[in-house]
Amino acid sequence: DALRSTLLLAGGEAQSLNLAGATFYRVCVENSGAPVTFYGGFTATELRCEAPSGTRELLFEPGSTVVLRDIVLRGEAGNIALRSTTPGMQWRLAVSGYRSIRGVVVQDSDASPGLPVTAVLSQDGSGNLNWIFDAEWSEWLGLYGTSFHVSSNWASGVVPASGSRVLVESGKPMVISSHVRLQDLTVGGGADQAMVTANAWLVIAENIVVLTNGTLALNRPSTIGNGVYVQGGGTLTHSSNTTAEVNKLDLTVLGDVGIDPGGVVDALSRGYGKDKGPGTYISGSYGGRGENGYNHIPNNGPCYGSILAPTNLGSGGSSSPGGGAIIFNVSGMFRHDGLMTADSRSVYHATGSGGSIFLTVGDLKGVGTISANAGGEGHSPGGGGRVSLVVTNPGADFAEFTGPVRAFGGADLTGNAGYAGAGTVYHQRWADSHGRGRVTVHNNNFYNGRYTDLPPKLHSVPGEAERASFHVSSSARLFLTNDYVLGDIYLETSNSWLDLNFKTLTVKSREHPLGPGTVNNYGEIIWLPDIPRGTVFHAK
Repeated sequence: DALRSTLLLAGGEAQSLNLAGATFYRVCVENSGAPVTFYGGFTATELRCEAPSGTRELLFEPGSTVVLRDIVLRGEAGNIALRSTTPGMQWRLAVSGYRSIRGVVVQDSDASPGLPVTAVLSQDGSGNLNWIFDAEWSEWLGLYGTSFHVSSNWASGVVPASGSRVLVESGKPMVISSHVRLQDLTVGGGADQAMVTANAWLVIAENIVVLTNGTLALNRPSTIGNGVYVQGGGTLTHSSNTTAEVNKLDLTVLGDVGIDPGGVVDALSRGYGKDKGPGTYISGSYGGRGENGYNHIPNNGPCYGSILAPTNLGSGGSSSPGGGAIIFNVSGMFRHDGLMTADSRSVYHATGSGGSIFLTVGDLKGVGTISANAGGEGHSPGGGGRVSLVVTNPGADFAEFTGPVRAFGGADLTGNAGYAGAGTVYHQRWADSHGRGRVTVHNNNFYNGRYTDLPPKLHSVPGEAERASFHVSSSARLFLTNDYVLGDIYLETSNSWLDLNFKTLTVKSREHPLGPGTVNNYGEIIWLPDIPRGTVFHAK
């Protein structure tokens, strides 16, 4: 896959490449003895060239365009040079993400198609557009406590304001306690573990970048004017909760999001605390019911919340918290190659439920994991959480996202065969239109699991699934708590169940075989009536 490939240019002799607009994940230039010349332009997630000694010279064809998410050029005293093959004629550079540039000489580069390119301890060799060679970054020191708002904690002696580009590499933790506007925020990248916690609304004009050894906890809804990028070894998260839904990762991003391999969006066990939440009773329920392993009677903790637009925290069990909540509204493309988890932590018994993951994005691509599973190793595992994936760009679907998406109930691994109920996973393509997507209820073939309630007993959204199609499989069990209306239903495997609980299920589709699964406790299933075919007369 070109989007995960690396082009490495090493050696000591001159090299020329006509990439003709090809796409790579990373382009690394290590040639230390002669120029490397690029013809035809290219696209890459990252262009990287590091030169602690020696020289590097990168030449670009006039009129060609290099399209990058990130650019990393780290030299000393101008020993990295970026030039045009024809002096005085510009080559184009479009950067949308992270820009880390030090010790370079740049000539004839038109960077106006992308964000401003900031460079420190670097030289303007003339003919450049949209480069900032005197860029000032506000660097966090944290020598006088954790408060962002104390001037002595900053290398400049000034608290950053709306035009500031903020860099947090220090191992001293930072806490933002009131509303802040910044130009850029970069966390991590140093030898120490950098930690930033925002307990207030954050507005970033350009990008948030979380690098290796960086952790950023955003606990209130925040807005990012361009992009959010989590590189390998970086973590984007929210803080833990106790008795109320206070901390959630809730981001509005006007550009793109990229979660790189090794990058983590982490809400693991950050939901309601132990024995807290609307679904708690020995273990936790949310999308699916938890299991009571002490006597194997149905858990009294109810399912709750929206199926199509989940934003709730998972409920805690008596031994572990529930999963947290991850909410993204992204105008552009969301590329996910890392790990996104709102699981509850696995402990020996009585675990919390999975939490929420709700992505509304222009398009979704990648191979990363999306998980709102319940933990479970011993008796009384928690119920699965809820996931909703909605793509909004014209023609967008999920063909280019191939990672696993899960909301399994927890498993009892003691041999008692007491498994929890499956959560719900909703997919909505652009072609489906609002509310007409697919709800998957899948329990990983955990035998004899608990139920997934329809409608949820608490905080349900009336009528939200009237056009959605439900697909039940792999030991999942739907249970009607009341009369319910949905768009369509299929029991796709022989170990799937629909328990009508003597209620009425109205299906807004023509009648068809449900599949190999089982229906029990019959009430009534009402289908759309067949429309009789009449006679059509044509008069001339």
